[in-house]
Amino acid sequence: MREIKFRGKDYNNKWRYGDLVQEKWGKGIAIMIKKDKTAWSVLEETVGQYTGLKDKNGKEIYEGDIVKIIDTEYHTKHIAIIEFLDASFILHMIKGEYAGEMLGADSWLDEEKEIIGNIHDNPELLGGKDGRN
Repeated sequence: MREIKFRGKDYNNKWRYGDLVQEKWGKGIAIMIKKDKTAWSVLEETVGQYTGLKDKNGKEIYEGDIVKIIDTEYHTKHIAIIEFLDASFILHMIKGEYAGEMLGADSWLDEEKEIIGNIHDNPELLGGKDGRN
C-alpha cells in the first residue's frame, strides 16, 4: 500500500508536505497542508500528490515534477512532467522521442528517473514563452 501525501507551496514560497486539508474560510475555502499538529495555507495551484515512486537518488516524485528518464535498453533520454489524469499518474513527455505524448507512468517503472525540477520552480525547463510551447 502506497503512502498518500501531498505537497504545496505556502505563501512564503516554501514547500510543505503532509495531508491535504480544505477548510471553509469566510466565504471561500482555505487549502492547507497539515503535518502532525501544524497546518500551512498553500497556493492551490501548487498542490501535488506523491506518486509513490522515488527517483534514482531516493527523492520522492510528486505531481508537477519534471523528470529526466533514461531508457536503459535503448540508451535514450526523455524529459517528462508528472501529471494526474483520469485517476492515474501519467508522464506528459516534453522532450525526446515521445515529445507531446501522454504515457502511463507505470510503463517507465524500470527506467532510471531523476527529478530535475518542477513546473512551479523551474518553468524554464518546459521551454517556450508560456513554459509549454
